[in-house]
Amino acid sequence: MPGPASRLSRVVVTGPLGPFAETYRRELRRRGYTPRSAVNELRQAARLSRWLEDHELMVARLNRERVEEFLAFQRAGGRHRSEWSRPGLWCLLDVLENLGELKHEERASVASPGETLLASFETYLFTERSLASGTVRGYVDHARRFLGWLPAGTSLAEVTASDVTAALRREAAAVSVAATQYFRAGLRAFLRFSFTEGLLEGDLSGAALAVTGRRRTALPRGIEPEAARALLACHQVRIAARPLGIARVDATHEAVQLQFIKEPPLDSSKVIDFMRVHRNARLAGPDKLRVEAKLAAWQERAQAVRDILQQLAA
Repeated sequence: MPGPASRLSRVVVTGPLGPFAETYRRELRRRGYTPRSAVNELRQAARLSRWLEDHELMVARLNRERVEEFLAFQRAGGRHRSEWSRPGLWCLLDVLENLGELKHEERASVASPGETLLASFETYLFTERSLASGTVRGYVDHARRFLGWLPAGTSLAEVTASDVTAALRREAAAVSVAATQYFRAGLRAFLRFSFTEGLLEGDLSGAALAVTGRRRTALPRGIEPEAARALLACHQVRIAARPLGIARVDATHEAVQLQFIKEPPLDSSKVIDFMRVHRNARLAGPDKLRVEAKLAAWQERAQAVRDILQQLAA
C-alpha cells in the first residue's frame, strides 16, 4: 500500500505563472536544485504569480526590474531569508525567455546558469552584505575561478568538501599567504550564499581551512606519524579505562595515576589486591591510584597503563 504523499510535492501555482510551473520545476532540477530547494522556489514562484495578479501585470511584463520589486516586497513583508531567492527567480525568467513569453523589448539577457549564479552572488554582496565594490569584484572573481576548477560535468549540488580543499590548495600553491587568505574569504562567502539559496545540501564554508603562517604550502600541516600513533594510543587507553569508572589517566616519565569517578563499578578489593602485588602502587587520595615507575618513552607509558587496566579488570 503506497504511503501518503509528501507535503513537499503539493505546490500549486495559480495565476499568470500557473501554466509554466511544470517547465520551471524541470529546469530547477536540471540546474542541480535539491528536491526541497526546488519546492521552495516553486512556492516563491506561486507568491510571485499572486503578486503579478494583484498588480494586474501579465507575464510578458516580467523582467529583472520587476523581480527586484517583488524581492523588496517580500523583504518588507518580513519573509525569512530562506524563503526568497534571486537565482531562482532569474531561472524562472530564463524559462519564460526560452518559451518566448517575454516581450522582445523586455527580455532578460540569457546567460549560462553559472553566470546567472555569479550575478546573483554579486547582487547579494552589494545589497545584503554592503561590501565595497572592489571587495565584491574580488569575491565574484574567486567564485568564478572556483567554479571553473570543478571537474567537468560537476554541478554545484555535487560539490564536496574535498573540492573546496583542492581549490584552496591550488590557490595556495600559486600565490602568497595573504592572497590565499583573500581567496578563502571570497570562497567562504560564496559557499554560504549557495547554501542559503538551497544550491548546496550543507554549508561547506567550513571546509575552506584557515590559512596562517609563512609555510610554503600556506596550509595547516598534518601531525607527524609518530604523534598520530601516540594520540591514537592515548584515545585507546581512555576507552579501556571508561568501563572501570576511571575518569582520568595521567602517565608521566615517573608514574601512572588513575582517578576514579564517585562510586566506580570496579570492586575496591581489586584495587587493594593490586597494591598488595605491586609495592610501587599506593592510594594518592580517596579517588586516585598512583603507580610509581620509570617510563621514558610514550610507548612504555601506554603499555604500562594497558597492563594496569588489564590487571584491575581481571
